[in-house]
Amino acid sequence: MILHPVHLSFRNFQVTYLEPGQESEVEAENGSKVRIRATAGPVLGPPWQRPENGYLVISPQGQLTLYYEPHCVYNKDFLEKEHADIVITPVIKQLLPNFTLVSGQEDAVQLAKLLHAKDIT
Repeated sequence: MILHPVHLSFRNFQVTYLEPGQESEVEAENGSKVRIRATAGPVLGPPWQRPENGYLVISPQGQLTLYYEPHCVYNKDFLEKEHADIVITPVIKQLLPNFTLVSGQEDAVQLAKLLHAKDIT
């Protein structure tokens, strides 16, 4: 599949906070729309901090779905029924003493398999 760049400008810019499982629709000036669904992600700071989200970005008729998870830490149970053609997540781990800041490598492969992805970036 060859993807061609699309340049869209969005009207009525707004910020929407999504809890895992919630979704929002974004419309471009040309009428194109995408759905964005939040998925459960990791708690990376202090334990009282809210978990970070991953995001599924779904094209208008669902022809293409992208999953973005910036730390490659995800809730497997939450994603088991999901599908993504493209996964954007780290493929290299970043380790601190006694703490994995960013997962990757085998975790990225498992995430791609879980979502039946065709491409991982």
